[in-house]
Amino acid sequence: MSCGRKALYLVLQLKTPSKTLCFQRILVLQRTIASTAEKFKHIKIAQEVVDSLKTEPISVDVVLEHGKIVTMKLYQAEKYAKTRDLKLMPIKEHNRPIQLFKLVTGSEFFKYEMEQKHAKKAEQEIKHHEKRMNITCKIEDHDLYAKLNQVKKWLTKNIKTEVTISFRSNEEDKAESTLSRIEQYLKSEGKIHQKRVKNNLMKFFIIPASSEK
Repeated sequence: MSCGRKALYLVLQLKTPSKTLCFQRILVLQRTIASTAEKFKHIKIAQEVVDSLKTEPISVDVVLEHGKIVTMKLYQAEKYAKTRDLKLMPIKEHNRPIQLFKLVTGSEFFKYEMEQKHAKKAEQEIKHHEKRMNITCKIEDHDLYAKLNQVKKWLTKNIKTEVTISFRSNEEDKAESTLSRIEQYLKSEGKIHQKRVKNNLMKFFIIPASSEK
């Protein structure tokens, strides 16, 4: 993407905010535009908007101590919280057009940060503990077993594998045969889970034999 097109894309994102455009993303967009402004000064419309965005404050909604929701600029909300020795905690699930915050104590905010860290860590662990393998129903035994030997190593580390077997409309029986070969080869280490067939694709998980799921 050219610098000019990137500029217009970023500007449009800021000028047409959505519920999915969180305040962190807005800040990043503003900084990106400001830092690269000199590279696309030849784009008149983009530059005019960039100049206004450099100092344009962000509006947010804040749930005050008594439960009332008010709209104010982000810097005002930060100042309001600071003068009361409180923190601004972003609320993810909401139906408002701009980012919603809640005023919380320092201990509540610390708990929120820990929950976010644990959630991120859990998400990374889930990604780490799942592998993928794509094969066709015509795969030869030598190639198949070479792949399954790797799956065996993953199973010993409690890592499951999502397998996709592709086949033609008249080859579903071959896909079933391939599945049987897999199941037989891994009968001591793993088992087949959540098999489903759709659009000439057979998908299933290979999970550790000791797993309950």
